[in-house]
Amino acid sequence: MGLDHPIQFQARLANLGRRLLHWVGVLLMFAPAVIIRAISPIYTIRIREIFSSRLGHFASEPDMYLSARAILHEPPRTLDLFYFDEHGACNAQLAAMWKRRLIISPVFRYLDRAIRLLPGWRRHQVPWNDVAGTDLRSKTAPFLALSDAEHIQGEARLEEIAGAERRPVVCVFNRDTRYLAERYPGKDWSYHDYRDSNISNYVPAMEWLAESGYTVMRMGAAVADTFTTKNPHVIDYASKYHDDFMDVFLYAHCDFHVSATSGPPHLGALFRKPAAFINTAPFLTTITTECVHPDEVFIPKLYFSNLLGRCLTISEIVTANLEDIGDGRRFAERGITLIENDPQDLLSITQEIEGIVTGRNRSSLEDRRLQAAFWKAAGIDAEAAKMYPQPSPAFLRKHDEILF
Repeated sequence: MGLDHPIQFQARLANLGRRLLHWVGVLLMFAPAVIIRAISPIYTIRIREIFSSRLGHFASEPDMYLSARAILHEPPRTLDLFYFDEHGACNAQLAAMWKRRLIISPVFRYLDRAIRLLPGWRRHQVPWNDVAGTDLRSKTAPFLALSDAEHIQGEARLEEIAGAERRPVVCVFNRDTRYLAERYPGKDWSYHDYRDSNISNYVPAMEWLAESGYTVMRMGAAVADTFTTKNPHVIDYASKYHDDFMDVFLYAHCDFHVSATSGPPHLGALFRKPAAFINTAPFLTTITTECVHPDEVFIPKLYFSNLLGRCLTISEIVTANLEDIGDGRRFAERGITLIENDPQDLLSITQEIEGIVTGRNRSSLEDRRLQAAFWKAAGIDAEAAKMYPQPSPAFLRKHDEILF
């Protein structure tokens, strides 16, 4: 016990030092804050923290902000300043690219805190949407682009990883527990486990893509499980080759991506890439945001009722207010077991999105009838549903028991 005291004392001392430095910074920024407040009737300076420590937020929220500015035309004589959150940037390449488009400095953290000590401080907050907020990205082109030098760097690295043969690239991502457990070891993240899926289920889809002429990259920064394949064009990039630069390059370079709803696929959205979203949960909230690309499809996890001994229909899920649950513990309390997409589901939607992107897959009258039935069961207006990723017709044909 005695050995713990010096460690605890050092931790308290370090924390005290950080707090003192913070308030010194705030005091130094107080005079500029007063000036900014005084001139605001004629020129407004606004500040915002960027949620930079989680990739989904880091990729999507500045992108949504820039889209809103482009579409809604923010008022003139306004300057917006930004700073990264206290945990820093989770991807160094993305941080560098945002700094090309936005004015970002750690100094603005202290300026923001100083302004918040003054009356009327809300005037100086940058309007912001989170990943589930109003999304206008479908109406804008990408705001970020790799430089010529970065393209050359990425192509060279891709050749090292995948070989000299030039093939179109598809990014595939499944969520598991490892990333958050390693990045934030002091917190219990198990309530997010309901979003996880088994990478082995993806292998038939990945091998089909490889046999169809693609290089397939299994994405992720830290992954719990590897997988087995004999196809050299299916590459476990996450386990063997991951780095921040290539994360961004591969999503910027890919033809489309097949992804669980988590951080990495937001890089695909950043570059307006077609997507098949798989294992979506919660049932509706992760897909009822506007598409960033018109070619987006999805398949949800199934909601199995332990009490009824069967999967719930869509209307039952909505009626029971289960569609918005975002905590695995609440599913358990309600007696719901989520069933992830099986290998055939994943293969079917992969073939669908590949056919859509290449123009070989045309939506049939039956496809549209099934999709309309899905949205009606979900209680979502047919006109509004046109803005969203569409449910996979193959999935709905196989699991028509959830529709009716």
